[in-house]
Amino acid sequence: MVKVIGVDFSGGDEKREVNTWITEGWSEHGKLTIECCRPTTRAELENFLIDKDLPDDTVVAMDFPFSVPQDFAAYWKPAANEMPHLWCVAAKTEKYQDFKRKYADNYMNMKAEGKKHPLRIGDLYSRKPLSCLNTLILPMTFHGMQMLHRLWKSDRDFRVPPLDESERNGPVLLEVMPGAALEAFRLPSERYKDITKNISKLEIDKNREKILHGLGSKSKVKLTNLSRFSGTYLSHHDGLDSLVAAVVAAQWVDKRRFHCPSCNPTIITPIDKKRANRVSKDALDLPQVKAARLEGWIYLPMPPKTDP
Repeated sequence: MVKVIGVDFSGGDEKREVNTWITEGWSEHGKLTIECCRPTTRAELENFLIDKDLPDDTVVAMDFPFSVPQDFAAYWKPAANEMPHLWCVAAKTEKYQDFKRKYADNYMNMKAEGKKHPLRIGDLYSRKPLSCLNTLILPMTFHGMQMLHRLWKSDRDFRVPPLDESERNGPVLLEVMPGAALEAFRLPSERYKDITKNISKLEIDKNREKILHGLGSKSKVKLTNLSRFSGTYLSHHDGLDSLVAAVVAAQWVDKRRFHCPSCNPTIITPIDKKRANRVSKDALDLPQVKAARLEGWIYLPMPPKTDP
């Protein structure tokens, strides 16, 4: 059995510290047995992941951007060529507001008026990509990168695909996006969260039920004891996202097919070519693995070939 952990970071909200959720479980032969689902804080999550009792083969799927677009990286830290260089810079900037004002806002002010936030190459594999510099996502990007720096520098030897892991043998940290995973599973990928505007509670509840009912069959991961936790997942959309992340982690354990540069020997065709103009030309000109080592990569499961 392999320990899997799904994390809905949601740590970008500066006003709410306890809104990160984790689902813990065990993956074995295509089956996921859920151990617990609970809310936590960013600090508690970090301490939990560094804990020496966490098995070295653990797979942790986390719902926040691990890095930033190449063009912004070149403005923020010109010498950076891999994610850890940027994590280090983030860690040295203590407050989010300082990062936003000094770097993110200034960067966008340099762009033509009305220009949309840039995307990473990996973002193009979702049909509805959001930039990690988007106002709603930016706090998670910043706090997540700070945490990644501390995890990377710890003695746990975390592995972060697609970075070189030849000298590391600790738990795997994957960047995932539950909404994009649900889309790949052909389940409701929106209109299931309490924060959604102009949507009735009846529709939200109905979509959550559809997700829970279909998640196992659509992902081909058997959820052996889902009924025990269904009340929690139906009541908390952040908890539900952590379950989806845990399912993706279980797929990684089972070596399922993913959209990722390190999983495929050739360049992968993006799902969303229309937004390619929002990706830096410098990043597009790089081999995808090299670009992903700087920008990060959303590990998005491919729909099973047997799906209709």
